[in-house]
This record gives sequence, structure tokens and C-alpha cells, in this order.
Amino acid sequence: MRSFSEANDGALLVVASYEGEIVVYDVASTQVMTSAHGYVGSYASVAFSPSGANLAVGAADGSVTIWDMENWTEKQRLLGHEDWVRSLDFEESTFQLASSSWDGTVKLWDWQEGREVASIEVSSGRVNDAAYSSDSQKLATASSDDLVRLWDVDTLNLLHTFSGHSCPVFHVVSSVDFSPGGKFLASGSWDETIKLWDVETGRDIRTFSSDKGYVLSVTFSPDGRLIAAGRGLGVVELWDVTSGELVHTFPPIGHWNAGWVNALCFSPGARLLVAGFADGAIVVWDIESRKRIRLLHGHTHTVYGVGFSPKGCVLASASGDGSVLLWDSSSWAEADVPFS
Repeated sequence: MRSFSEANDGALLVVASYEGEIVVYDVASTQVMTSAHGYVGSYASVAFSPSGANLAVGAADGSVTIWDMENWTEKQRLLGHEDWVRSLDFEESTFQLASSSWDGTVKLWDWQEGREVASIEVSSGRVNDAAYSSDSQKLATASSDDLVRLWDVDTLNLLHTFSGHSCPVFHVVSSVDFSPGGKFLASGSWDETIKLWDVETGRDIRTFSSDKGYVLSVTFSPDGRLIAAGRGLGVVELWDVTSGELVHTFPPIGHWNAGWVNALCFSPGARLLVAGFADGAIVVWDIESRKRIRLLHGHTHTVYGVGFSPKGCVLASASGDGSVLLWDSSSWAEADVPFS
């Protein structure tokens, strides 16, 4: 991963609507700070810059807009993609932004200057996810051709092609994530498996599999010991990276239409695990006790992204209903504002 974000460690809430309006709320007071109008249609992804001063918004028309959070003006409009922008990832130490799209490409941008630095022709199919390694030297991509690819960010050379997934008909590799130290790469596929790869050698180290449906999302725990996987039958699994054992399976939440687990994240201290479901529900589990501690309702459509602020005080969630919500992790209260 990644359609979520927050600024100033949870001080601001950004809501993007289907009507093209983007509204900024102050979470403490629930007052509208400012608003702006832009592209009219579906927003597919959002991400804040590392400083939190800028917000990138990816849209269904292939555009990426950079907004200045201080005065809420459009800073840059990045044009080049020809289909949905499905993920955005800021590089930590430079002004570079990676965007992956269903047009089969990943683009690298100098978002300060509004300039396309490079375009990587990844696949003839959709690119479903892209992620920087922790040192920002490598970029992993997941695409709808059964392949995971590893790229050198500086040279744009293809370092490895990880072939091992095999999904009949759809060929979807849905998600990729680097381990915290960057030694391993995890990928999830509609072939119902999670694979663990050695980043340096490209070797398939281990395959985790069950009969609980497509793997739609994967993420490493912050300590790198566990991989969480969200599946098409509504379950979330915890796998031990070292032993390959299935540690625990969190059952479906009970709604007949809850469906796919499209988004997962751990809290920074790995105490909590959060999942976003197809019916708009969000579930929070305690990792140690394996108990569900919250079932959050606020979205009316599929939750496509969830993520904690760096200190873990705020959970952000992004949905197909055109909204991004922030939740206070001490009370799990949602800002009391209308999201339309």
C-alpha cells in the first residue's frame, strides 16, 4: 500500500467528494477550515507529503493534484496517466512521488516542480499497487499479470521479476509490502496465496495459503514478525514470517454483505490491527488478546484504505463513498461533521 491520509498528526480531516469538492475540517472543533473545487468524479487515492504540508490526490481520470495545506490552493496538477491512479507513495528524503495506475504504468514525479521525472511501463495490465522500500532505493509493483516486479529507483532498471503467483482468468497480484528492514517483500494474489520473497536474490522463500478466498491486502507488522492478510471471504489472517505458521484467523464480522477485506494496517506499536471491509465497516482488533475491540461505522461504501498517524493517535480511512474519515484511537470517535 495505500487511499488515506492525515495532516499534523490528526489535526486536520480531508474529505473528497464525488462532486469534486475537497473540504478541510479541524478535528478538534469540527469546523470547516476551507474548501476547494477541482476534478469532478471519483477520487481513488490520497497521501500527505512527509512534512504534512501538502496533499496528493489521485483521481479516476488519471490526474494527480498536489494541494498546499496552508492556504488550500492547488499547487500542482500532474497529468500523464490514462486511467485510475490506484496508489500514491511519497519518497521520504526527496521531493519524489510515485503513482501507480490501471493504465499499466508507475510514474515518478518531482511534485514540487510539477514535473514527470520518469514513467515505468510495468505491464500491459493494471498496476494495482506500488511501494517504496524503507531506504527508498527500490520500488515494488503488483500488477494484473501474475507478476511482482522490483525496480531500482535511481536507474529505473528492472532488478527482479518475481514469478510464482498463478491466478486463472484474472491474474491479479493485488498488494505488495516491504518488511521494515527491507530484506523481504510480501505479495498477495487472487490465487489465494501470500508469497514471501528475498529482495536481494529474488528467491521465493515461502508461500502462505488457505482456502478463505482471494488475498486482497497484505501488510507486515512494524516489528516484521507477522504478515496480516485480508481475504475475499471476509477473514483476516496472521502468519508468522519465520515459521510460516498460521498464528490466528479473525472471523468475518457477521454482515452478509461485508465481503472483501480490501485494507489492513497495524498500529505503530503493533498492538492493534485494523481492517476495512466492502460494506464500509472498519474493525479494530487487539493483537495480544485477539479480541475485537471496535466495530466502526461511518462509511457507506467499500473501505479501500486504512492507516494510523505516526504516533498512532489517529486512524484514517478512505472509502468509495468519496470520503476520508479520521478516528481518535483513544475513544474511536469520529469527527461530528456531515460527510457528503
